[in-house]
Amino acid sequence: GPEGMVFSHILPLWLRRSPESQLLLRTMDAPEQIEALLKHEIMAGFLRGPIHSDEIAFETYMREEVVAVIPETWDMAKLDRVPVHELAKMPLISVSEAVAPAVHHLTVEIEAQAGVTFRKGFLSESLITSMNAVASELGFCFFAKYVGELVPKGVVTRPLDLDPPPTIDLLFAYRKDNQFAALRSLVDLVHEHSPFRREAEALMAAPVIPGKPALRKKR
Repeated sequence: GPEGMVFSHILPLWLRRSPESQLLLRTMDAPEQIEALLKHEIMAGFLRGPIHSDEIAFETYMREEVVAVIPETWDMAKLDRVPVHELAKMPLISVSEAVAPAVHHLTVEIEAQAGVTFRKGFLSESLITSMNAVASELGFCFFAKYVGELVPKGVVTRPLDLDPPPTIDLLFAYRKDNQFAALRSLVDLVHEHSPFRREAEALMAAPVIPGKPALRKKR
């Protein structure tokens, strides 16, 4: 998942480039990170948007397909892709907008794309609580594809039967006025190793055969 990619890849590289730096890692939801950036309490963060501040620079670090997180006992768990109109018959375990605005807004976008209205079920304050509620067969939730690695027993993730598939971005954000060399080094590393940038560059570099439609890799 995003934390795994950041911790296993970016941070070891950054610590090698900036060995004199002392690193303090804090786990916060997106609104908390934005507030901490505005108060100069943290140097940078990896978070879901949206960000509405002229003081914060940000870019997409990775873009992930959205999946339905459902109990494995449901009939639709046998399908490769879940029809959204079938999900709309079941209760949606939604995450509080105050904690995860990106996931909250995502639900509205899926409703608009699929032409459905979801049945509101349980309101959760965290991803772990949501997944435990799914394990108890209280409903389903939406999240980024990486959660397939984290789901508890009795829970599965399935892509949605929508084209194009909905996506959710993980952003890298930092204060524009921060001049620390260690932060500049981290920004450079993110630019070099961002999965989103690499994918965009690969698509730009792909040869287009005249007279044939350009191929785009399916997520």
